[in-house]
Amino acid sequence: MTYSSPPAADEFELSLFGPGKGECIVLHLGDGQWIVVDSCRNPATHVPVASEYLDALGVDIARDVRQFIITHWHDDHIGGAHEFFERATGAEFVCSGALGNEEFVTLLRCGRRSLFTNTSSGVDEFRYILESLDERPGSRRIAGRGPTLARSDQRLSQLTHTSGSTSEEWALSPANATLTLAVRAFGDLVPDAGEYRNRLPTQTANELSVVLWVRVGAVTALLGGDLEQSNDPARGWTAIVSSSRRPQGRASVFKVPHHGSRDADCPDVWNALLEPSTTSLLTPFGCGRLPLPTPSDVSRLKARSSSLICTAPPGGTASIRRTRAVDRTIRETARSFRTIEGGTGQIRIRAKHGETSANLRVELFAGAVLL
Repeated sequence: MTYSSPPAADEFELSLFGPGKGECIVLHLGDGQWIVVDSCRNPATHVPVASEYLDALGVDIARDVRQFIITHWHDDHIGGAHEFFERATGAEFVCSGALGNEEFVTLLRCGRRSLFTNTSSGVDEFRYILESLDERPGSRRIAGRGPTLARSDQRLSQLTHTSGSTSEEWALSPANATLTLAVRAFGDLVPDAGEYRNRLPTQTANELSVVLWVRVGAVTALLGGDLEQSNDPARGWTAIVSSSRRPQGRASVFKVPHHGSRDADCPDVWNALLEPSTTSLLTPFGCGRLPLPTPSDVSRLKARSSSLICTAPPGGTASIRRTRAVDRTIRETARSFRTIEGGTGQIRIRAKHGETSANLRVELFAGAVLL
């Protein structure tokens, strides 16, 4: 992948990465201040994509990454997170407020899988980060109180830049009702004595996802994580829309939640939180029975967006078919072989401080496509 020079001190950047089995967002607020949201590995190198990208730009990860945010613990949002956090020694660690309760910490202690494999579960990744925080002197962590716990209508940062522009970052979820239910759910999942649980069940993770509102100058981005819609108006996207305490205004860039799936769609979001000329970004998910986004998802999102961009063509990854003669030749020639997966697509948006959404500059790398 070829990169241009890093953003200028007075330039905002949002880069969305997605290899089809993961998602990561890298943000430059200005003045060399970086935020990384979620983590995934480059399938070709197994290195966290945020590390590769920031290294390519010449960014000092230990010094310049001010926050590392994990929206939820699903594997496609936390792959390689502990490796990146080991390098981001000056970063504040932010996660869903639901993950700071005693019940969830107990579940982490019940883990059994290795922390150092490319296929480690999200639980293991999360546990290792918390252990690293305990051992990290001089971090932005408040001693003895764990990570910064995000919840609805919470301002996470506010900066004034040398250009004179300001930036702010808010968590819009999880809602209070969601946090209350999470404590009960995690308590029910704690194994009894002698019971083995290899992996934390995933049925509640999307409900606990952090949604972020990031404004730099005149440009605002809504980063939807994987938050799903709920039938309960006090939870999910409906709770965000109805809140009187969230930041006001409309976003011009929308990271679509949950790979464009309909279960994360709330029509009121488009009417209340987004500009009519919204640039919508998403990552595909090709590992399930039904790859996301589906053709109907794409049609729905295109109808609501001025442009819809995906880090890779939707539809999943087709298996490679070879003739018997080709397979026989390979086995006669090589002692072992494996299929090398494709690289990581990237959508990069940049704008100078003071520029409006009409001035957004969009670049696509490594297979990212305009749908």
